[in-house]
Parts: sequence; C-alpha cells; structure tokens
Amino acid sequence: MSIIAQVIEEHHLTVYMKGAPEMVASFCRPNTVPSNFSDDLQLYTLQGFRVIGLAYKPLEIKTHAEALVMKREDVESDLIFLGLLILENRLKVETKSALQELCSARIRTVMITGDNLQTAVTVARNSGMISEDSKIILVEACEAEGAKSATITWKLMDDYERLKLGTHDTCIKIDVISSPAKEKRDYHFAMNGQSYQVILKHFSSLLPKLLLNGTVFARMSPGQKSSLVEEFQKLDYFVGMCGDGANDCGALKMAHAGISLSEQEASVASPFTSNTPNILCVPQLIKEGRAALVTSFCVFKYMALYSMIQYLGILLLYWERNSFGNYQFLFQDLAITTVIGITMSLNHAYPKLAPFRPPAQLVSPPLLLSVVLNILFSLIVQVCGFLLVQRQPWYNKDDIYSGCYGVNTSLLNTSLSENGTANAHEAQAEESEYRSYENTTVWLLSTINCILVAFVFSKGKPFRQPVYTNYIFVLVLAVQLGVCIFFIFADIQNLYIALDLVCVPLRWKGFIVLALVVILIVSFIVEEAIIENRALWVVLKKWSHFQSKSRYKKLQRVLEEDIHWPPVNKTEHSLPVNEGMVVYSNPAYQNDETAS
Repeated sequence: MSIIAQVIEEHHLTVYMKGAPEMVASFCRPNTVPSNFSDDLQLYTLQGFRVIGLAYKPLEIKTHAEALVMKREDVESDLIFLGLLILENRLKVETKSALQELCSARIRTVMITGDNLQTAVTVARNSGMISEDSKIILVEACEAEGAKSATITWKLMDDYERLKLGTHDTCIKIDVISSPAKEKRDYHFAMNGQSYQVILKHFSSLLPKLLLNGTVFARMSPGQKSSLVEEFQKLDYFVGMCGDGANDCGALKMAHAGISLSEQEASVASPFTSNTPNILCVPQLIKEGRAALVTSFCVFKYMALYSMIQYLGILLLYWERNSFGNYQFLFQDLAITTVIGITMSLNHAYPKLAPFRPPAQLVSPPLLLSVVLNILFSLIVQVCGFLLVQRQPWYNKDDIYSGCYGVNTSLLNTSLSENGTANAHEAQAEESEYRSYENTTVWLLSTINCILVAFVFSKGKPFRQPVYTNYIFVLVLAVQLGVCIFFIFADIQNLYIALDLVCVPLRWKGFIVLALVVILIVSFIVEEAIIENRALWVVLKKWSHFQSKSRYKKLQRVLEEDIHWPPVNKTEHSLPVNEGMVVYSNPAYQNDETAS
C-alpha cells in the first residue's frame, strides 16, 4: 500500500509505501536495498516475527492536481528502501490449548494466512500445529515463461533446526529409528499463494495429494482462500473456517461452518460470530454441533419407537376386537410423549471433545439396530403379557370384575341387587367397551415402556452431558413413572373407570412391574454393550472389510502404498497444453489480486 503525503509548511510531495518486504524491495532502486536483505528477512521470519517493508520517494511535483494525473506505475517505481519494521504478534494464551484439543480429537488444522511463509511456518510450530519432529516440505511452483513450461519443486525446510542451535553451532543429525509408516505420514507441505495458483492451473492432478498433508498456506489472497476451502470440500472434507478480517469473508461464506472472531465485516459473511476474539470458540462450536446432532437422533429414535410401541399394543387388542380408550390415548400422547419430547433435548454438550464423530445419517446401522431391537423387546413383553393374562385362574373374558377383591366385589354385588341381573349386565357391557384384562395389561406395559426407552435413549457421554444433569427431564421421568406406578396399585374404581382400566390381583401387578424391570435392564445393556460400543463396530468394519468412501480416505490409502511419495528435492515440469494435457481452471478464482 502506498500514499502520497505532504509535510506541513513544505511544498514538495513524497510517496510512502509499506507492505510485504519482497514486494516493497521489488519497487525500490537496487542500490538502496541492502545486500543482506534476504538473510535478515529470513532470520526474523524464522523467529515468528511479522515483518513489513518500508520505502519512500520524493516526487518532482508540488501540487495535488499533478499527483492526480500521475500513473501508479510512475509513482511506485525507483523507490528508496527505508528498512524493515519488525512486529512481534505473540500467540494468545488460549490458542495452543485449543489447537491441542482439536489435535487430540483427531481434527485436522490448517493455517491460511496472508503473512510471510517463514513466519507462518514458525507460528505453526510454536502453536503445535506442526510438531518439532515433523518434516516440512516447501512446495514452490513457477509459472510458465515463454517456451519454458511451469515447474514445481519440493524442498525440505531445515532452517528451523539451525536457528534453534544458533548460527555458529554445528548441527549433527542423528538418525532416529522409527517405523516406516509413521515416518511416511509425519510430514507437512507448506506453500505460498503464488505457488498454489500455479499448481491449481498446471498441476491439478497433484493438488489433492498436496492438500492431504498441506498445513501452511501463506501469502494467500482472498480469492485463493475461498478456492482452497472449495478444493478441500471436493475431497469430502467438512471444512470449518475461522477468520476476523474482510479478506476472510469469501472463505467464511464458502466453508461448511464459518466463524467470525470480530463483529466487523467478517461477521456479515459468516453464519457464526464469536464474542471472544480467540479460537476457543472452534472446539466449543464442534461440541455443541455434535450434541445437537445426537439429540436430534435421540428424539427421532424415541418418537419412532413410541409410535411402534403404541401400534403393537393396538394390534394385539384388535385380536380381541378391542383397543385403547380415548383417555388412554390422550395420556400417552400428551402426558408422556409430548413432555418427554420437549425436555429430552435439554442436555448440554459434553465438556471434552471426542476423538470421533457421531453418526451423521439417520439410516445408519447403530441407529436402525437400536430401534429394531427395542421394538422386538417391546413386542415380546406385550405379547407375553397379552397371552399370560388369559391363562390366569382368575381371568374371565365376560366378567371384568373376576380379578377384583374387597370393595370391587361389594360394588358389583350392590349393582346386581339394586338394578337386577339384566340391568347389571347391560351396565357392565356399556362400561366394558374398552375395559378388559388384556387392555389393562397391554396399556400399562406400553405406557411405562415409553418412559423407560426415553431414559435409555438419553445417552450422555461422549457427546452430551450425563442424563442426570438434565434436571427437568429427570424430574419429568420420575413424576411420570410415579403416576403410572400409582395407576397399577391404586385400585380406585372411579379412576379405573375413567381410564378404562380394571383391577387385577396383586400378584399380576407384581408381574407387570417385574416385566418392566427386565425390559429396562435388557434395553440398557444392549444400548451400552452393543449400540454404543465403538470398539465392537470398529471390529465389525474390519471383519467386513469396510472402507470409507470419502475421497480423501481413498487417496490416503493410495499414497500409503506409493514409495515415491512425498517427493523431496525434486523438480517436475508441466506438459504443454498442445501435447494433450488437460489443464484444470477455475474461472471463479482467476484473478490477479495479491495478498494483503
């Protein structure tokens, strides 16, 4: 960036320029640039300092009107080099811990910046993005000039080790014994925006391979940042972008999840804006997103299973030309399911970021298996209750009071004596439209089963906090379960008549409670030992030779078998287009903008 300024009470004008040291030096007179310019620049950038070049030139004009008609090429030429402005932009305290948390969760981090490449690499090492034992391969690509084809070169960066020892110390490298597989994967690519643009245009087949281990992208323009995000997405990566400036707006909008660290221009383009200007919001957003996804699946599983539990009960009662009563349906739908559906989703995210993702699809084996098994358990319990109640000695299909004792029998006798036998049978038949032993048994089993599966499905760790931290949900379950237990043991005739229930012997009530306890234990064990057992599913995947269909996973498997990858100290040339080479181009990002 350059400006034309005038000193107060003086008549001559002067142009001042600041920017990337390499660019500023290219506009200066060669004799004004020190001979050790490159060495000093590398020395400071290797230490992680931000370096800005400064230059100026007195203009031979005296009025602002003359300055307005001058061409920019004339103003920004033959400048006098002033020097380098060294700035130390230290890492925030939260940065390293946030990156370590993402790394431990196996979430890859990439740096896209407009700063100097050496500065970016040093910051990446200091922040933990690149370990000290990892190799950094510098990728440099040059555009075709005249008859010369475009070239790409891989160089191993070892200046960092020399810097740590000092310029006058001797560095003796000792080979460390390590596994070939680990050594093969322990490398990172670093490149600048100019090289990225050349690779995108002339070496498009190499770009996906470079992106698999590309960690530092420096001197990137706004358009190149957006293009890089799009290229990662083409490899089936889920990309999150974090930025705070206007240069990041395009990439923030292009990413799957863009997070603005400021409330300025970047907040307009990104769907998320952080109140704190640090990257601690990134792992927190991932935790909240995963918790929301798991909660959605839990609610879906519960609603699907609730419908099936109720449907199975109705099918069994249809066998006896019966069904649930109106108030029975109302109690299940409103008092049980609606309240559970609202409070089940109140769990907060688990504070620790898990090293794996939750299932991302509804049609996934664990989710479907969970629903199917619980449907099977519910079917077994309801069928057993339906059949066993008919085999009880006190069971009488035509007399709903055959299992009653005490007050129930006296009420029935009173009804018979006052109204006569015929009227009593008519009243009993009118009351017994839905009331039966099968109805009472199946409805109690299905209703309480809906409460139990809500508890089983409300899993906590590793994506949500434990279910007992959701106090409202626990209170709702306790109240609902208490009310249902009260229905079982109440023996209140008016209540039973209102809910189309009948009284049963105490022994049968104990059987209902025991059956519910068994289904709770079985469902909980199956959910924890099978459905949520990640180690078991990993073994099943290996046994079935399952492999991920993501493009970057497929490419990783190919590169692991390539003994010539990654190339080091090697140069390749692109083929001319007229020799059959198909050149990839992205018209949306073909521009001549430079990094700011």
